[in-house]
Amino acid sequence: MERQSLNQRNINANGKKITAKQFIDEARNWVGTPFQHQGRKKGVGVDCVGLVIGVAHELQMTEDDYNGYSDQAFPKLMQALLDEHGIKVPTSEMRPGDVLFLRYMEPQHLAIFTEKNTIIHADNTTAARQAYGKMGRCIEHILNDRWRRRIIAVYRVPGVEP
Repeated sequence: MERQSLNQRNINANGKKITAKQFIDEARNWVGTPFQHQGRKKGVGVDCVGLVIGVAHELQMTEDDYNGYSDQAFPKLMQALLDEHGIKVPTSEMRPGDVLFLRYMEPQHLAIFTEKNTIIHADNTTAARQAYGKMGRCIEHILNDRWRRRIIAVYRVPGVEP
């Protein structure tokens, strides 16, 4: 994964404070956006990393981005970047606006946890492609037991207040 304009402390390079509701509301504006590897454009195409970065961009929290990663799993790099730019918290302390690091077959996916016990993420699984056509979509759905078991770690986004 190439780093461009990477802030060495966190994704919130501008130090802007926003509420979890604002973060989640902006993520909801991306629901329905088609899946596109390395996508960063609301309504056009987005992947799971692009969703988190896109929300932060829209809320003017940062201009930073990451690109150049493959469409294959890159769990160690993804977790290292989350550790560097987020605040890791115990799963038991998960709150709305947190970013979840999830496992599909390997740890390789991000989602945003909401106040309604749902997650918002860019889903390109076989089930999503079957439901939405050739490509998946950014969707919101219940964080059921199946998805809850996939959680590897929970990260708080600096600047996102309860």
